[in-house]
Amino acid sequence: ENYLKDMRSSANCLFAYKKTYPEEAVPEIVEEEPVDTTPVYIEQIIKYPVVALRTNLLLPASNIGVEVPIGNRWSVAADWYSPWILRDQKHEWAAQLQFLNMEGRYWFGKNHEPGMDNRQHRLTGHSVGMYLYGGKYDFERNWSGHQGEFFSVGFDYLYAIPIFTHRMRLEFEFAFGYFHNRSIAYDVFQEGGKLIAHGGCRNYFNSPMPTKAAVSLVLPLFKKYKKTIKLEAEK
Repeated sequence: ENYLKDMRSSANCLFAYKKTYPEEAVPEIVEEEPVDTTPVYIEQIIKYPVVALRTNLLLPASNIGVEVPIGNRWSVAADWYSPWILRDQKHEWAAQLQFLNMEGRYWFGKNHEPGMDNRQHRLTGHSVGMYLYGGKYDFERNWSGHQGEFFSVGFDYLYAIPIFTHRMRLEFEFAFGYFHNRSIAYDVFQEGGKLIAHGGCRNYFNSPMPTKAAVSLVLPLFKKYKKTIKLEAEK
């Protein structure tokens, strides 16, 4: 009566709201298998050299040597050379040589630090050593020859690599040192006759110079031991 007569149009709206609550989620119970915390151990067999046999391939079938590791860092070795070549059928020449080589060696690298795990790396890698060798010789050609005795002392470098799945080693060695030689020239006039010396005795004592080279094939003799390893559990 008071307002509608003055209004051009009008509208009335009524809104109603209903509150709804979600159903409470029921957690699904999942049974987990118990985790086995028992540690797992395995045994590993490790081989390490206790002694090694070797031969210098530069003088094939004429020498034999043995090397013994002392711990993981040190080793000692001895080599016997005897390349004796008898007279030919015409008795025109002969060559006889014998000498003994001895050396001590120090091996470099972390693989040679003390410890059971490093035993398997013995006699491999880079090393330096001190050597001493000496011997005698008799070289003859056309009934004339030279006899003498010699010795040498010095330092050497050696590098050894494993071959054939670590069953063998190949060594490369080069040395510098002093070399002393005492030589006598002689003639012989019949087979098995006396040696007639001439020219007197000569002594040579050289300053530091290359005195030894070797490319050796090494056969280590191994010893085995079992190592127990604990496996880590999977996270």
